[in-house]
Amino acid sequence: MKRMIIDLQRHWLNEYHTSREKCLVELTEKLHQEFMQDQQKIRADLLQQFKEELEQTRIDLDNKHRENLKMESAKLIEKHKRELLAAKKKQWCWSCENEVCKRLSLMKFFKF
Repeated sequence: MKRMIIDLQRHWLNEYHTSREKCLVELTEKLHQEFMQDQQKIRADLLQQFKEELEQTRIDLDNKHRENLKMESAKLIEKHKRELLAAKKKQWCWSCENEVCKRLSLMKFFKF
């Protein structure tokens, strides 16, 4: 009888250890799966955040570039107007296309 009780106790201990190990393995696998899911979610969230920031940066750079182009265009238009006005103020010789001195052109105009 004593031997049977000892065998039964060993069997229960064996079953307990096996069951415990099985539970620990299942728990470890479950925790690992949760960890991997969390990692994938974090990775996806970070990737989405990066894409949004990248798109916002692209929009900001496009706007800044557009403003720079507008400013450059305005500067060039103003420069062109000044140069055109300066060219209109000058008189040119019809035969050699050189600039005529203002005094000489006034003298020719008044026939001195």
